[in-house]
Amino acid sequence: MDPRRIAIVRLSAIGDVVHGLPLAGSLRRLFPAAKITWIVQSGPAPLLEGHPFVDDLMIYPRRDGPARILRFLWAVRSRRFDLAIDLQGNLKSGLVLLNTRAPRRVGLARQDYRERLGALAAREHADPAAGPHAVDRTLALCRKLGETDATAEYGLAPTERETHTARADLSEVADPAVAISVGAASDIREWTDDGYIALARSLRGKGAGVVVLSGPDHADRCARVGDGAGVPSRAGTTDLRGLMAHLAVIRERGGALVACDSAPVHLAVALKLPVLTLSGPQDPRRTGPYEFPNNALTAWEGLPCAPCLKRTCALTGEPAACMKRIEPAEATRRALALLQK
Repeated sequence: MDPRRIAIVRLSAIGDVVHGLPLAGSLRRLFPAAKITWIVQSGPAPLLEGHPFVDDLMIYPRRDGPARILRFLWAVRSRRFDLAIDLQGNLKSGLVLLNTRAPRRVGLARQDYRERLGALAAREHADPAAGPHAVDRTLALCRKLGETDATAEYGLAPTERETHTARADLSEVADPAVAISVGAASDIREWTDDGYIALARSLRGKGAGVVVLSGPDHADRCARVGDGAGVPSRAGTTDLRGLMAHLAVIRERGGALVACDSAPVHLAVALKLPVLTLSGPQDPRRTGPYEFPNNALTAWEGLPCAPCLKRTCALTGEPAACMKRIEPAEATRRALALLQK
């Protein structure tokens, strides 16, 4: 009998939720009459609101204390799910999966669990993924559930109102436009202010429109880079869906995105916006733009520690060398090549 109530457990983060969307699409095609609930934290939740593959959300109370979490898990148990899938692969997601009480509980391949004890909550596991990327692991779950020809389909699109707002906000940016997304300066995966400013100036000098984007937490840095390069910046004025709409408008105007390993990269891929990833410590085959690993710029030569997955740099003589060695001239050349395509 086909399941009537399905739970997807992928609590965070934004990019990883994007990577998991092809699973929701597979479930919608395999079980069109089922109600699909996504269990997620509040940060990525806006991407799933009104999504064509998802019927309902349950918001995991990340910072509300043990009592609230226990009440949440009781609410999960009360849903009486028939099928539940763990897309995350750690102890927390395993605990949620277990509390779905679904008779069929499916998890990632055992070797893909970050915390191996979490695998005990699943009764079935996917076969090993065909590739190293998170989307490959998602597609392995799709095949486990019965869709043998699963593809990376994300179903993301802004509303007409969101698109209209983004078009108005970007009206002063010339075409073809390159959006440069900046994050926290303290993040080991982030480029330098000087690098971003030099890139923006160079692109502007070669006739491209340029806009600097960021989330509200990095508004000061976004403005600093925009002012330093003499280009517009947009930060802190849009939510996550607003960011998605801005990227979609850049795409419809024939533009591209330049960003470090971050959520905007994966949103761009889902929206079919060409993206150049400035990939420092990470291996772009694992965390870069899915199906486009060559759209990543690395500067690993001579560094024995790269690639790595560390959150703090282990190099003492030249900290964050893999990011600092990325040359603005090469980033400019690669970004312009995306516009020409």
